[in-house]
Amino acid sequence: MGFFRRVIENTVLTNMLALIVLIMGALAFMRMPREAYPNISFNWVYIFALYPGATPEEIERKVVREIEEAIEGIEGISTITSLAYSSQ
Repeated sequence: MGFFRRVIENTVLTNMLALIVLIMGALAFMRMPREAYPNISFNWVYIFALYPGATPEEIERKVVREIEEAIEGIEGISTITSLAYSSQ
């Protein structure tokens, strides 16, 4: 209880320490390196498409192939893997 008693009795010191911690935190935050638009590279893409009532063949023909053809020319993509199945 000695520590808490000193904190309660010596409010000036407590306020000064709190102010120092606040100033140091603000300075650290302002000096922290940040980027507005960081360069993030993903090595995979997951696409989930619902097509109720369609067979896996229809999903492959109408959805999967269209997406694969659209992303085929994008730089950095070396492998495209697709999966179509019926949820029934």
